[in-house]
Amino acid sequence: MGCGGVLIVLLIAVAGARALIHYELMWPLANWTDAQKHCRKTFFDLVSLDRAELVDDFLGSPFFKKGAENADSPSTWEAAWIGLSRRHGSQEWVWSDTGDKLSNKNLEIRIPDEDKANNLCVVVNKFGDFYAKDCAEPFPFFCYHHIWRNYLVLTNMTWSHALSYCRERNGDMSSLLMDNQLQVARQRIQAAGRGDLAWIALRYVRRYWLWMNGDALEFQAWAGGQRPQCPAVGHYCGAVSSTMGHWVNLDCEQKLPFFCKC
Repeated sequence: MGCGGVLIVLLIAVAGARALIHYELMWPLANWTDAQKHCRKTFFDLVSLDRAELVDDFLGSPFFKKGAENADSPSTWEAAWIGLSRRHGSQEWVWSDTGDKLSNKNLEIRIPDEDKANNLCVVVNKFGDFYAKDCAEPFPFFCYHHIWRNYLVLTNMTWSHALSYCRERNGDMSSLLMDNQLQVARQRIQAAGRGDLAWIALRYVRRYWLWMNGDALEFQAWAGGQRPQCPAVGHYCGAVSSTMGHWVNLDCEQKLPFFCKC
């Protein structure tokens, strides 16, 4: 089994690795809260632009060109919600997907003098300008999700044999760099109906847990919130549990299904 075709909108760097992000402009019009609910149910969340390179890539996406060039198209838009808000009397702009405060200095938000609303949310217009609007106003909205280009191999193998299998097919063993990738992995294991566990590229080497495909180990999802500091002899390999939603360390000679990435 390999990787099929996917709709790729943007290619960006995330946590030291290459990750694919798909953006989509959604209709009909909705207030910011309803837009957030829709994105979280159908995709991942409203669009987040918490780094300068994300702003540049996002503003270069086909949606802006379509809006600017095809004035008679039914998909033409003037402005759309993104995942940034300042609500409940707060003076801090906060991203919907992470809850982090706005730190991107390249994102300038224009607040009309006459807009005294207690709850302000951000729209982007088709020219790439960002404006604060009353969160109750109706606009189309941008959702996003990460495209995790990995596949589950159902043949049970030891961790080392699984690693070799992935690399022999011009790929590598899979890493989980963010929570929504973890959730996708869980769903695929459950859908396969072949047990609860699958190997991932985690390996304990010289007192450190590492992604053996070279990715940076920043996001972590260990059971109990703590990485195993002194694992039992032989229990040096990482797997993902679909029922617990966590990583676990297991005997590397145990035979399990596993994830490869393209």
